[in-house]
Amino acid sequence: MALYHKKIPVAQLEEGMYVAHLDRPWVETPYPIQGFFIESPDDIRELEKYCDYVIIDIFRGIKPTEPPNPSLTPVTPVAGGRLKSVNGNGATGDTRGPQVRIKVTPLKVMRGVYHQKTTLRREIGKAANLHKGFSDCVGDFYKNLRTGRPLNLATTCQMISQITDSIIRNPDALLWVSRLEQEQSSIYSHSLRTAIWALVFARHLGLSRESMQHLTLGIVLSEIGMLRLPAELVSKQRLTPRESEYLKRHVELGVELATRIPGLDRQVLSIIACKNERHDGSGYPKGITGDRIPYLSKIAGIADYYDELTNLRHHRTGKERFSAADAIAEIYQMRGILFQDDLVDEFIQAIGVYPPGSLVELNTGEVGIITSQNRDKRLQPEVLLLLGRDKKPLKKRRTIDLYRLNRGGKKKPVVIEHSLVDGAYRLDLRKIYEKTFNRGIAFRLAS
Repeated sequence: MALYHKKIPVAQLEEGMYVAHLDRPWVETPYPIQGFFIESPDDIRELEKYCDYVIIDIFRGIKPTEPPNPSLTPVTPVAGGRLKSVNGNGATGDTRGPQVRIKVTPLKVMRGVYHQKTTLRREIGKAANLHKGFSDCVGDFYKNLRTGRPLNLATTCQMISQITDSIIRNPDALLWVSRLEQEQSSIYSHSLRTAIWALVFARHLGLSRESMQHLTLGIVLSEIGMLRLPAELVSKQRLTPRESEYLKRHVELGVELATRIPGLDRQVLSIIACKNERHDGSGYPKGITGDRIPYLSKIAGIADYYDELTNLRHHRTGKERFSAADAIAEIYQMRGILFQDDLVDEFIQAIGVYPPGSLVELNTGEVGIITSQNRDKRLQPEVLLLLGRDKKPLKKRRTIDLYRLNRGGKKKPVVIEHSLVDGAYRLDLRKIYEKTFNRGIAFRLAS
């Protein structure tokens, strides 16, 4: 069962839930397609005639409330994302759970604060220019900090304000542009990407513009401690356990540097200090838990973790890069462990399983790239088809809207079968971007 699927009794269904699978073959029921929303109590009563249990999709519809489990026992994270449980005699064993429930204040989400104000095509050019300006500005800031030259924080804050405005207008544009920088390995490039993920998340949560700007600046400055560590260690791709521990010193060094920068808000300083703390206390440098971690630091932390998983930087751990969907699945496994449950749920809702710029393979065998998300139907985005079923480049590319395509109740819906890592089938994301947007190829939506 997919991680975004949950099995529940039909009697527990609610309006707004999306039924993805039944406990019996579809052909034995009157339902014409595989998947539908519960729109009224009548739908539940009708479904009870045929099924005892169903599988709901928590990304397409609302999710059930999970009662706390008092039987949960402590675990400690170990290498590779596995968990080490401790029994009464101190013996250990690898497992994915159970874990301690740490009491936290429920995440405050302000729905509908921001609305999309422009199309992807109109925003993408502005986003590209803003991203370049943002990168140059932060690069200069780091360079001046390294060489002891005067710092221009006002210019950086002005760029952050413009970046925030673009995310508010249409978050997909900067997500697209940010993915073009996946291979960048400068000290601050990871922070730039993390800031974009975090801003999209903050927009979803309904944070104020001021909080969004504090969040971005805190993430951007969170790597400045690296400037005080040996360059060969910072750029090394494979780290020994001892080197990894030493590298963690960048947090305290960063806080020390940041306190010397005049005009920094306390929230910015707390992000630099606490971005690497984790819900269960397994983070660093202090190992604090739950609500002892500042709110903006929690947001920065999960965005940072997601970018680590999907970027080459993750190779420091010796692991393979994750596809977008695999990274989401990994983060979902960390609910109540590295990150509080509702933080994970809302992050997935905000970012989506398939963010813009993600390569995917459809159940038709065709390969494409996500151009834009469907905010209400996250698993049915717009896909620009690049390769045919034979995995050869299409002579004429076209964009399909999976939601519109499947809305008519086809016998076999067209769905995303796999999420692919960047560079799969030798597809160059930058060339795709340039051909799609810079040369003005029109999007032809198939329905």
